[in-house]
Amino acid sequence: MVEPLVALCYLFGSAIMYEALKLVRTMNKVFLDDNEFQNGLRSLLKDPTAQQIERDHLNPARHQAVFHFIPETFAEAIGKTSGIGSALVSSRGSRRGNVSYVYSDIVAAEILVGLSSNTEAFYSALGDAMAKTRDLVIKFTNSAESLIAHHLKAWGFQKEESR
Repeated sequence: MVEPLVALCYLFGSAIMYEALKLVRTMNKVFLDDNEFQNGLRSLLKDPTAQQIERDHLNPARHQAVFHFIPETFAEAIGKTSGIGSALVSSRGSRRGNVSYVYSDIVAAEILVGLSSNTEAFYSALGDAMAKTRDLVIKFTNSAESLIAHHLKAWGFQKEESR
């Protein structure tokens, strides 16, 4: 079973990564002649693995389960689940501390990978999606940091050593 906090972070992170790729598409207008951007962040949009992750995982996570709640999609996913198999809600602490709605995270993960959590294939697909998304986030972060550092230097900012 996927830990509740890990599932929540992954689902939210997937929705944020979708928005980040959308931002990169918009940035192309401003950075059309910028080699650092074109060879860095913009190149992610052309990467077949990134395209597959966006289409198969990030898009469903954002549009159907995380930023937008589509009741019909959840109803369909719930209808495919033969049994809950885990708690609906879990928490640590005595007063609303660390409450996690485990079942909704499981249903959202099922929507994300397109498989029922009642199968072994679900956990394999979810693990694969999480690993590929993590790698995409790392590439995005490295490219974004490189672009920012490049422009800060071009604008005359200097690196100051910490004391």
